[in-house]
Amino acid sequence: MARQITLDDREVIEIVNSQGAVTGSFLFNPTDLDIVQRCEKVIDYFNNLQMPDSENVDMDAFNSISNQIKDQFDYLLDSEASVTLFAHCNPLSPREDGTLYCEYVLDTITKFIEKEYNVRTKKTQARISKYTRKYQK
Repeated sequence: MARQITLDDREVIEIVNSQGAVTGSFLFNPTDLDIVQRCEKVIDYFNNLQMPDSENVDMDAFNSISNQIKDQFDYLLDSEASVTLFAHCNPLSPREDGTLYCEYVLDTITKFIEKEYNVRTKKTQARISKYTRKYQK
């Protein structure tokens, strides 16, 4: 049997509702440098998204777009996160403020990624400075 090593920096991210109850979770690496590139592609997808005509709703088109949106979140987070993110609400559900639920989720996730990335980058810079200080004159 071959020896093994584990290389997995993904964390369990819990989804919590406004009452504080955990409604689901998914595995995610919030500091994966490739996530910036994936995020740009997902945002571009949303910027070019063509919604079906609201007066003559074609449920097949509606469901197709909803599934595409879920696929975009799975791609962004490099997991099957859409199962948890949209377990209780369709991505195209309108919110009270007029935004779509998927917009709200994307905004929340990108803020989380940015915060985590900044915290970890500062820790890395501090660690590197600690080791390079002894080599500076």
